[in-house]
Amino acid sequence: MASVEDLPDELLEKLLLYLRPGDRLNCASVCQRWNVILCGSRMVEDVRLVIAEGGLQRAMEALQESSRAYPSLRIVNGTLYDFNGSFWERVGESLIELHLDDCDLSALVFYAILRACQNLKSLEITGCSSLMMSDSLLRPLENVSREKVQESLRGVRHLSLKSNRYLTDASFHCLLELMPHLTSLSLAGCTILQFHPAVFKRFHTEAIEFSTTVVTFQNVLACMMKCKSLFTALDFSQTPINAKAMAYLGELYRDHLVELRLNRCDQLTNNAFLSIAECQKLRVLSLASTCQANDAHLEAILKKTVDLEHLDLQGCYRIGDSACHAISGLRRLRYLSLYSCAAISNEALSSLQNNHTLRHLDLSYTKCDVTVFQSLTALTQLRVLKLANCRRLDDECLQLICDNLRKLEVLNLDYCLTFTDAGVSQIHKLSGLRELTLTGAVDITDRSLNRGLGSLDMRLLQLCLASQLTDAALVSIATHHRSLELIDLSGCPQITDVGLISLIQGVPRLRTLLLKGCRSLTDRSLHVLLSHCPVLRRLLVEHCSMSEDAINLFAHLRPTVDVN
Repeated sequence: MASVEDLPDELLEKLLLYLRPGDRLNCASVCQRWNVILCGSRMVEDVRLVIAEGGLQRAMEALQESSRAYPSLRIVNGTLYDFNGSFWERVGESLIELHLDDCDLSALVFYAILRACQNLKSLEITGCSSLMMSDSLLRPLENVSREKVQESLRGVRHLSLKSNRYLTDASFHCLLELMPHLTSLSLAGCTILQFHPAVFKRFHTEAIEFSTTVVTFQNVLACMMKCKSLFTALDFSQTPINAKAMAYLGELYRDHLVELRLNRCDQLTNNAFLSIAECQKLRVLSLASTCQANDAHLEAILKKTVDLEHLDLQGCYRIGDSACHAISGLRRLRYLSLYSCAAISNEALSSLQNNHTLRHLDLSYTKCDVTVFQSLTALTQLRVLKLANCRRLDDECLQLICDNLRKLEVLNLDYCLTFTDAGVSQIHKLSGLRELTLTGAVDITDRSLNRGLGSLDMRLLQLCLASQLTDAALVSIATHHRSLELIDLSGCPQITDVGLISLIQGVPRLRTLLLKGCRSLTDRSLHVLLSHCPVLRRLLVEHCSMSEDAINLFAHLRPTVDVN
């Protein structure tokens, strides 16, 4: 019988691509041949590198030595005042996506980084106050050619300036000048964005073309119009965008917009929603927590945007039955969130059985009950189902889910308080389940876990407040789910050191362990944990029976773990 070693490289590569990115990269340590295969561009194209505060220097050194060329890099809370030329020369050439998240850096270093990233398609600058506050971003710098920076950024199509408190008209104009081919822009969370024309007139005169004090929609729109490409994706979430601004955007881009996100936009009126309806090519529409949205608005929009694939109405509490019936007519819909849309009746929710293409459905905080799922069992392609705080669900409903929605990978049943062993013990039938959250299941016992709770490859398991679980449950978890990366057992007072030690010895990939309020756990668990779970990054042991000295010693000996 042929072994894996006998497989040709092409076939081995296809097999490795079935693995999750982290598992795939771990396979590089098997042998030199696998390591070489895993250096290929296809092997890392879905890998998202994240370097967090404290690990920047070590990560830079490791990446300089790596033979892999990663396409995506995010640096969080990094201090980048010194430009590391050898690092950016090595890493920048392959980068397609770069995200600087609350980093400290100067304009000089920023431009030098961009010069090194010749193939960027996406640039995200979140926060980064020291950069955005600096006037050096606006004026010519010694030894920096803006033409060369612009040449480096010729391929950038997406720019995100999320949650930027210091953005101005001048800095926005400066950045868009460097990226003239943008088709996607996010200003989400830029609450300082001014829409009233009087503000624009006050800060712009014949002598001042671009204000260094405020950022205005009038300037943003003018800069967008100068771009050589038409925008297909816009995100103005958490800004005071109004009907007039939406009308301008609709007039310019209604024939091109594919994605529009307007979450938490409290200034939208009837006319604004009519402008959205004119964007008939939309595939993605997100109106989460935009509370003015009502049935009439949704009906007007959905009548024209018939090809929607992603619709987020989370927190739109005015949405009712007629909007839900309109949603049921969307034949390409793959993602739907009706989180906290409690005004929708069960009869209307049942009509969603017509959305056969759905992959993601969130009905959390709605009134759905077993009658709804007697209809929704038709949604056999569902991968993600979220039902948090649906208090009317019972074991019969869970039985319907487990018997019919066999392709589920994520299931959220938080605070569905009536489940018992009879229902939860059926979850083992969901053989592809990777994430299960079951907070508040106070009536389940160890019996629920005897056959496991889904896939052998499960990554996330939350059983907070399951107060009847004992050490036997932890042994079952370690037996059936050795790939777990996050476990939350907070508020499970009956588990002891014996059970926890069995668990941590059986889950070597564990990265997050939450044990708040597990009063029977002592210093012994911490002592054993010191030599297990090598990739652990977060540990929560508040209100356990562990001494302060033992916790401090663990934090000292495992400095990469964030304790409490």
